[in-house]
Amino acid sequence: MRVAVLTEASCDLPESFLRHHGVEVLPGRVRVEDRVVLDERDPIVSSRFYRNAFSAHGADCEVLQATLDQTWQRIVDRLIPRYDYVLCIAPDAALSPVHRNLTRAAFAALNEASALRREGVGTTPFGMRVIDARATSAALGVIVAQACLLIAGGHAAADVASTIEAMRDEVASFLVPPERTRLDAPRRWRDHLARAMGQRPILHREGPRYVLTGRAAGTRGAVEKLLLLAAAEIRRGLSVAHVVISHGGDPAAIAALPGYAQLSLAAQEHKVTLLPTMMSVSRALVIGSGCTEVAYVPRAGSR
Repeated sequence: MRVAVLTEASCDLPESFLRHHGVEVLPGRVRVEDRVVLDERDPIVSSRFYRNAFSAHGADCEVLQATLDQTWQRIVDRLIPRYDYVLCIAPDAALSPVHRNLTRAAFAALNEASALRREGVGTTPFGMRVIDARATSAALGVIVAQACLLIAGGHAAADVASTIEAMRDEVASFLVPPERTRLDAPRRWRDHLARAMGQRPILHREGPRYVLTGRAAGTRGAVEKLLLLAAAEIRRGLSVAHVVISHGGDPAAIAALPGYAQLSLAAQEHKVTLLPTMMSVSRALVIGSGCTEVAYVPRAGSR
């Protein structure tokens, strides 16, 4: 059976990984003044956007998800003719309409697939399953990567879907936001005091929101603490053998982040794959450019 993975552009994974595993990316759309730019995780387009639009038009940018018709068309044009089963892994339904649109598009696409199969496009029934990953950005990347690796290992699509649904609430995701962010932040006096003293927050994603989990002196100190935390979790043991590091800017800068050398060493010692990548343009517009996020699945009972 030919199985495909479909996800959305807010899934943070290296373009090389997506291409190697044939992941179909449903594009996001970003409105910049009177222009609409497609966010398909193309590293050249994304880099140009980071360099130009964020600095010049940041306040005038708006994220526009793919419409129902665009979602349906992508499935019919690219997936039905080439695959027998599509596993659709959508970003958190509490944050995005993508899951709803994918679910509605899947019903329409299944009818279209039946007609195409009768016309000779494929010889087996076509199937789809839509999963709410309850995650976005680096955490969504961890889930999609695991699905791809299981499929590449010969696991049945139904087993892959069950595994993903079981692990989605176990993914740990930590973020150091930039100085200027659109994330909701508490207004308590101690948070104002911490900012005035140069303390930067480290946030942990719980459900659709980020909550404060710690602080460190300056952005570099917070990023170092974030990466050293991930290194310590690797040494304790992870449930899946990959970690996604998402950066709101040039991914080449990730290797120079404080704490990355220790994280890389821990990964090598424990045979864990690091997946450093540029944060999607659409997600960085919400959080702010310059952020750093790390996601992984801790060993059961380690948190």
